[in-house]
Amino acid sequence: MRPVTVVGLALVLCLAASVALADQPAPEKFVIELSTEVTALPFTLPSIPGFEMPDLNAPKHLLSGQAHYPTAAVEPIWVTVPATLAQPENRLPLHVYKPGAPVEEEPGEETPDATPSQPRKFKLTLKLYWHPDVAHGPLTETTEMSVPAGGGAMPGPGAAMPPMTDWEAELDKIASGSTEELPLDAAGQGNYVLNTGGLTATLDGFLPPLKISQPGSLAELDLTQPITVQWKPVPGARGFILHAMAMYSEAEAYTVVQWVSTLNEPPERVKTDYEQATTIADDLANGVLLPPETTSCVVPGGLFPANAQMFMLDVIAVGNDFYSQAEGATVVGKIRSKWTGMKMSGMGMLPGGLPPMDLEDEEG
Repeated sequence: MRPVTVVGLALVLCLAASVALADQPAPEKFVIELSTEVTALPFTLPSIPGFEMPDLNAPKHLLSGQAHYPTAAVEPIWVTVPATLAQPENRLPLHVYKPGAPVEEEPGEETPDATPSQPRKFKLTLKLYWHPDVAHGPLTETTEMSVPAGGGAMPGPGAAMPPMTDWEAELDKIASGSTEELPLDAAGQGNYVLNTGGLTATLDGFLPPLKISQPGSLAELDLTQPITVQWKPVPGARGFILHAMAMYSEAEAYTVVQWVSTLNEPPERVKTDYEQATTIADDLANGVLLPPETTSCVVPGGLFPANAQMFMLDVIAVGNDFYSQAEGATVVGKIRSKWTGMKMSGMGMLPGGLPPMDLEDEEG
């Protein structure tokens, strides 16, 4: 290849990169999270002769990130991560949501009826309680909702589609990504740098997994009674927050009951997870977080019905988060250790796992 051609090609590539960077808006918010997670499922996988089944309840190290922009984000977008995480090119790729392409109709396939079915209406009630031992609240919100009967028929080719909702229109402003499960010996300590704008979060690394000693089994819980939750101390945790949720239905009325361990009415940012607004010290002083030396908490009784179809309990240890609002952008670095337990209607009879399966090859 001639030197002139090589120089010309380099100039073209540089110009293309410059155009891409010029089109990329400056990020408004960058969030990165190191999470140690344990999920206590209401069942275990059946054993298979000659095959080692994965332990679904084993601790996991996960990494996830998001970048928020004022206008449509332009890829490529990535986060440079510490080399100890052993990611390709030391990067966590972030991608912008793209709606799926229309499904091509197969030859001879019948076109579904584009006429929507009659909607099925139902009522959804949300109840929110807070405070350990003795519940405060509830805050109650009821909404009338409707969905097509039987899930509704998908419109056929050429049928008018409903307009994109506001939240869908906002998705092109968000780039997000996550890793597969990381090794438990991955430290995660270091800088996490967004390639657009150079926003940086400096994190101390993963917290150890939460070890819950009580309750022993959610399958045996009486949801109408107080639930005592106990855990081992978590080195590096700066505070704790607990969430409990139950869902049940009667006819066309559905109810979701939530409880949060905050001492006062919980702000929106902690109703289902935890994100600081000023400092962790402020949230400790204001009763948003339980102190780091806490090793037990009581979910008040009388909040959840015995016939709840689903119950979930979350215990979250909050690490030394990173928070900055320099240069007109918000940078949030989260360090979490999470334990999630579940109880589902119909699985209480399976505390030791699924029914045994005969997996021996049959001859004949």
